[in-house]
Amino acid sequence: MDDRLAQFLIAVDELCTAASLAGLDVELRERGTGTMIARGVPHSPSRMEAGRDGDDTGCAPVLVIDDRFVDLERVGACTIYPPAAAPQR
Repeated sequence: MDDRLAQFLIAVDELCTAASLAGLDVELRERGTGTMIARGVPHSPSRMEAGRDGDDTGCAPVLVIDDRFVDLERVGACTIYPPAAAPQR
């Protein structure tokens, strides 16, 4: 993995961690296609849920959004939404 991609994945992980703490929605889009993967409040899975330890970036290799596991390396774009833009739950 090149350094720029690793830095991008670290930034996505940090953004999702901050969004999780604040209960904010994020939207993840697939690298290459731009297809939406998931939207919701993210959380990092436990090691048992993830099935493996952190990768060479030091980040958890997967994120969980609304009980959907997303491989961090699939992510090509990550958008965070303000509370007013979040769907009503």
